[in-house]
Amino acid sequence: MLSYSDTNSNKPTLLFLHGLSLNKKFWESTIEHLSNDYRCIALDLPGHGESRSSVTNGSMSAYAAAVREVIEKLNLQNVTMVGHSMGGQISIILALQMPSVISKLVLVCAAGIETFTPDEATKLKTATRAIYSNPLSEDVLHRTFAHTREEIKHLLMHEHVVQQKENFQQLSSLIISSVEGMLNEPVFHFLNTITQPTLCLYGVLDTAIPNRWLHPHSNVGQLLQNAKQVIPTCTTSLFPLSGHYLPVDQPAELGKAIGSFDK
Repeated sequence: MLSYSDTNSNKPTLLFLHGLSLNKKFWESTIEHLSNDYRCIALDLPGHGESRSSVTNGSMSAYAAAVREVIEKLNLQNVTMVGHSMGGQISIILALQMPSVISKLVLVCAAGIETFTPDEATKLKTATRAIYSNPLSEDVLHRTFAHTREEIKHLLMHEHVVQQKENFQQLSSLIISSVEGMLNEPVFHFLNTITQPTLCLYGVLDTAIPNRWLHPHSNVGQLLQNAKQVIPTCTTSLFPLSGHYLPVDQPAELGKAIGSFDK
């Protein structure tokens, strides 16, 4: 089973899913602001963190199946799913699969709301393969973690560099297959079938979503408008001081938003 952290209380359950190439530690600062009122469980997705030995083909269905196994083994009920980036797309799939177990959905800088034409998806897959054929330079990593608080950026960059040094081939394969997995299993056309109350949160300074290369004129405000139009139960909020890594950029503010929504 996947590695996870658990505050192990009798309180309402929040289940946290991190984004691509991150791990459960990514949520620690946010959980600090929620653990008094909630049972907070954070997973290492297959291929990530302490679940690195878990095999995954990168498909969103495979990720969702692994998370579902944890939910069922821990006999979780009335769960609020909190998913960041790729973890948001996985959370959407689980909310659709398990509506009697997952009662609310929090999407943080989530993948799956931005749409891509078949040609755009092909270009993005090709670019990802090219970029991750070699270890990322420090300059590229700086751009990847743009607008993240400097002390947090240093930690994220250090962890990525360590992963590259320890097993670059595994990391490269994981990122390429997972990006292809997100593009191969779009969820946008299913968003109108979500029945759970849903909170969509984005950082205004996000440089990852929407994709600046393919959609240079798009912005997170437009994405939130799209989400609000297609998800019948959707509430939205923008964080003007945050980029793509909202859970570490503004953990107190994010914790407050989740806590207010889950009451």
